[in-house]
Amino acid sequence: QGVTSLSSFSADWFARADENISKGLDADEFKATMGAAGLHMSDEESQTFFKYFDTDESGIITYGEFARGLRGPMPEFSASLAFMHQYTGHHPTNQLEIRAARPTFDQEETDEWVESLNAVVAHHGKTRARFLLHELMEEANRLGVQIAQPVVTPMVNTIPTASEPEYPGDRAMEERISNIVRWNAAIMVSDSNRRGGGVGGHIGTFASICDVYEVGMNHFFRGKDFGHGRGDSIWFQGHAAPGAYSRAFLEGRLSIEQIMNFRRESAGNGVSSYPHPRLMPGFWENPTVSMGLGPLGSVYQARFYRYLHLRGLKDTSKSRVWAFVGDGEMDEPESITAISVAGRERLNNMIFIVNCNYQRLDGPVRGN
Repeated sequence: QGVTSLSSFSADWFARADENISKGLDADEFKATMGAAGLHMSDEESQTFFKYFDTDESGIITYGEFARGLRGPMPEFSASLAFMHQYTGHHPTNQLEIRAARPTFDQEETDEWVESLNAVVAHHGKTRARFLLHELMEEANRLGVQIAQPVVTPMVNTIPTASEPEYPGDRAMEERISNIVRWNAAIMVSDSNRRGGGVGGHIGTFASICDVYEVGMNHFFRGKDFGHGRGDSIWFQGHAAPGAYSRAFLEGRLSIEQIMNFRRESAGNGVSSYPHPRLMPGFWENPTVSMGLGPLGSVYQARFYRYLHLRGLKDTSKSRVWAFVGDGEMDEPESITAISVAGRERLNNMIFIVNCNYQRLDGPVRGN
């Protein structure tokens, strides 16, 4: 009746036939079971069938042996998928058919390449092997050899813990500053709503991304005079704007009156709801609301930086674009379009940081 029926029906039937609960059928149980199923055999026939199923000659037929005996041999590739070695990371390959169909230029050379890779893994580990393979892919692209790019890029978890350098800052001091900034941001939003109903604002967004922003501010983001270029372009997540105001207040760039007038900038002595270069030209550089605007604008900013550099109009080789986006925001069509453009243009000056806090105003957050 097929493998599906065998798995759903025969497993239960096999368990009932195992009278002594030995996780298998001995010769007597096997003969009795076959007889109950309508297959009456002589002692010799029963013994022959029993040996056929008892592949490990243990005197017991397990359900696995029974199912494999009924199913028969599997194709080589399907069998390798089912029984791949889970400890050494060996995965089956469909290259066997491709190799057979294509002309072989130098089989010995091919074998030497494969042996070299095996040697690198054996002596230097998988991290080194992965690095070498990505280097070869980069060189192949430079030479015009088109190879499909992997789904998972090497920019994710490529640095082993043992290779991480010492943290360059004062962790205790930075943690204290981060806590102060986070607290001030929460007070700013809650106080504005207490004094004037309906002001709104977001606390959870910055609370979940605060430490990332602080590490970026202290150690990663490059100012406008860095490398005689334009520095970095930062696209702050729109709903995390209270955090930027809170840090600016701590630095003395905003007054207490300004941050206490959150979302009341129209009178000239407040701060805008979200990053808004027109309302606050001396503070914000890039608009990131409504949702999806930040991802799309940041990708085209990175593309424009690349254009300026390649045309010799401006040295932007040391300028990077940082885009902070929400996990719910990644559902926006603009965000999906932005990622496709960045991949197509190979924008390695672009960094996306997704704030996966599973918070969203208009429905559940899909897994990203």
